[in-house]
Amino acid sequence: RIVCIYYTTSTFFKDENNSKIWETVLGAAVKKTTLSNLKEPVQITFEHGQLAANVTPKCVFWDLKETDDRGSWNDSGCNTTTDGSRTVCECNHLTYFALLMQVTKSPLEENILKSLMYITYIGCGISVCSTLTFIILHFFTRRLLPDHSTKIHAQLAVALFLLNMTFLLSLKFMAFLQDGLCIAFAAVLHFSLLSTFTWMGIEGFHLYMLLIRVYNTYVRHYIVKLGIVGWGLPTLVVTLILILKSNAYGSFEIETTQHKNASMCWIKDPVVHYATNVIYFGFIFLCNTTLLLFVVGKILKLKSTVPVQRKIWKDISTVLGLSSMLGITWGLAFFSFGPLLHTLLYLFTILNSLQGFFLLLWVWALRRQPKKEASPDTNTTQTLQHAA
Repeated sequence: RIVCIYYTTSTFFKDENNSKIWETVLGAAVKKTTLSNLKEPVQITFEHGQLAANVTPKCVFWDLKETDDRGSWNDSGCNTTTDGSRTVCECNHLTYFALLMQVTKSPLEENILKSLMYITYIGCGISVCSTLTFIILHFFTRRLLPDHSTKIHAQLAVALFLLNMTFLLSLKFMAFLQDGLCIAFAAVLHFSLLSTFTWMGIEGFHLYMLLIRVYNTYVRHYIVKLGIVGWGLPTLVVTLILILKSNAYGSFEIETTQHKNASMCWIKDPVVHYATNVIYFGFIFLCNTTLLLFVVGKILKLKSTVPVQRKIWKDISTVLGLSSMLGITWGLAFFSFGPLLHTLLYLFTILNSLQGFFLLLWVWALRRQPKKEASPDTNTTQTLQHAA
């Protein structure tokens, strides 16, 4: 006689991996008898409703380990057949059965990935030309514009040039790179990204010094110290990763729904990626966003207290220019999920691949403004122009 036990909770079946199980567990056994290698498999049907695209059910049984009291979920001897809202399990033995829900990252549709790649190629190409133009112009005019802001912008332009160029080369020559070269490319790309984040943070710090700490802000060897941070910190991080965990770099695949993957040399280890990129940029994004909101408040206060009427498009262009320079648009990555996923991915790709172009356009536009537009009564506007 078969004894069946039906659990509506998986609380009693926790393994070392803390696996996610469907809400029901079914146990079937014959008293004092162990049945295995059955000629006709036991068939069990689980009704679970429609599952998300990134969730794959898998038939498993509770396998008690002989070495300790803890068990684990095992799929040996079980076949899984999923049909819409239900899954049929066929197993050649009797024990406790359940559905293991395997959650994977939502893959992109192939046509969307292709269009994003084309946008990236075009945007990064434009940014490479723009930042290279900026660097050349700065080299020949550095004596005419010796202020700190221009020098900081030039450093950000160099970081963006390295980032876009390395990214394009990584995609272009990925198929021809050996493992060692791919690791080197990934490390340089990571260094370029961290340098870009760091210099965007330095842009925010410099703007803070100009807007908030207006008086007594002289710092000895200011640009040299900023350069040590801007280039030294990324170098230290990447060097430590290469020494401690060099296999964190390598070939990284972007999966599509058609299972045709795009590859690039990048970070393979998700822990390294989240620790050095997501958390680090999240801190910079939080600081720079707070600073940008302060600037917007200053502009609104200026419009209400100063009788001089400024055209609204100038205020809007100031905020948009600062948003690009401070890297606010990179924050779209934190909101790229749910129904707006594809829209935000397109915005993220367009805005950030063109960041070098926006930087050149922003600085060029403000340099062309006549000095008389910054009246003595508009200190905030003067400061923002000085920062540019």
